[in-house]
Amino acid sequence: MSEKQNYLRQIEKFYNGSLKSNQVIKIGNTPEYLIRLGAKPLSIVMKQSTLAKCIRKPKGSKSAHDLDRTIIETLPDQLLSPILVVNEAERKSFAIITDYKDKNGNNMLIALKLESNVQNMTVNEIASFYGRNNLEVYLNKHRKTNIHIIDNKKAKTLASLLRLQLPTTLQEFDYKNNISLQNESVNSKFSVLEKLCENRQKVDFSKNSSKTYDKHQQKDQRNER
Repeated sequence: MSEKQNYLRQIEKFYNGSLKSNQVIKIGNTPEYLIRLGAKPLSIVMKQSTLAKCIRKPKGSKSAHDLDRTIIETLPDQLLSPILVVNEAERKSFAIITDYKDKNGNNMLIALKLESNVQNMTVNEIASFYGRNNLEVYLNKHRKTNIHIIDNKKAKTLASLLRLQLPTTLQEFDYKNNISLQNESVNSKFSVLEKLCENRQKVDFSKNSSKTYDKHQQKDQRNER
């Protein structure tokens, strides 16, 4: 059984109520691009309480995201094919931005908490998963050196749609096409995502690696961005 099939089986059990209450949901292994950015090659997991928050309909709670099952089932795919990653070192986490959308047309954000400890196992944990509104505002408030492009083509599209104008000195990892962009300094008014799609240099990305299992207690809205 593949990692994706195993994940979907767990999701089915969650929805039909047969998943054991103390079981965390295993997503898969940490992708190579995240390892390149400093993550350890651990299993990626998600608590059932986090999944419940992702699908819960909002009733005055900012931590309820009302996601459809269809978008929940694409989580492993989103982890493997993001647009960019924001390194939030102060939280010891990554914010992974994908081109999948929520009901309101917002790009999905996967909050990955690094090196969480659950049941004496160290893992990388999905702390939250939701459609990020005001994405351009969110990206603009982060240090340019903490934003990493993973897919050139998707980044160009995002830059065009959001009209992103960010100062930069960034490094790009084009995981899908096995290329890497050299660090470069540009004028502070130049569009970061468009500039990062130029002057590329090849780099070898090897296969995904990982081992270990389980999660970490999440702080509701604090870990939301």
